Amino acid sequence: DKENLRQRLKSVMNPATGIDIISSNMINSYDIENGKVIIGLKICKDHEYSSIIEDEIDEHVSNMKGFKSLEIKYACK
Repeated sequence: DKENLRQRLKSVMNPATGIDIISSNMINSYDIENGKVIIGLKICKDHEYSSIIEDEIDEHVSNMKGFKSLEIKYACK
């Protein structure tokens, strides 16, 4: 559920600050639709830590019950 997803996202750290991506306000939105986890990030795809953050999000949400796929939406390319 969405609260479970939020708790998992609180385990994903911003490498630049060491603060989780929820507390550091890096998330525009997060939702689950038919097993697809959709995360809206406030950073650009070419941000220096975007791939690290994306990998860590995947690591934390891919074992959720009913998980099928992950979609990351970036604020810009």
